[in-house]
Amino acid sequence: MPDSVTAGLAASTEVSSALDALCSELRTVAGGNLRGLILYGGLAQGRFRPKSSDVNLVVLLDKADAGSLRPLAPAFRRAFRAAGVNAFILTPHEVREAADVFPTKFLDIARFHRLLWGENPFQGITVEPEHVRLRVEQELRNMLMRLRHRYAMVADDAAAISAALRHVSTSLAVELRAMLELQRTPPEGEDPPAVLRAAARTLGLDAGVLERLWDLHEGKAPEDPPQLLAATLTLLDAAASWVDRWKAP
Repeated sequence: MPDSVTAGLAASTEVSSALDALCSELRTVAGGNLRGLILYGGLAQGRFRPKSSDVNLVVLLDKADAGSLRPLAPAFRRAFRAAGVNAFILTPHEVREAADVFPTKFLDIARFHRLLWGENPFQGITVEPEHVRLRVEQELRNMLMRLRHRYAMVADDAAAISAALRHVSTSLAVELRAMLELQRTPPEGEDPPAVLRAAARTLGLDAGVLERLWDLHEGKAPEDPPQLLAATLTLLDAAASWVDRWKAP
């Protein structure tokens, strides 16, 4: 294994250094309790944005009780402070047991990840279609309800509205990709814009709204944030209703 577990990773020096240091410390401090380290999310997909994207890492431990976690706290704190590294701590058997309640997240990790060290229990993971459908509908309705509440709080603040909308497109892409796979109409590309375009065609969603949401995610300021939020509420409601009615082809 190379000295750096992040060799060839498209990341800044500070991110690579933080991940290398964390992996080294965890292997030393956790010892045989550490089973695997798996990078996922935007960085693993090659669409990392410094200072705005999270650094997401699955940390597999044989035991994840309080006594096992306490010695790891300094390493996790240093990695978070250095590069915003977020640890998703699981045991190998939890990956299998929790696939029914985290189906879209686990499928997304299985599809886009980089194994930094150890085992990969996400390889070949399968979930029931109905579990995927239920989870996608729940996530879409959660997004809808959170946006309604946020708008009710900041209706006269365009900057706050833009901030509330900024991450909607990436969350949507994860959930809608899962539905496109169930529908057997996978997107033509792996990037979120390709997923959103395919979802617009398949689910009958407003492609213009999805495009504007992605532009916002990429740093382009919307011309009319309140209007975009209103259109996004309509789109989320339509998407959730479509998923609620979905039947396996």
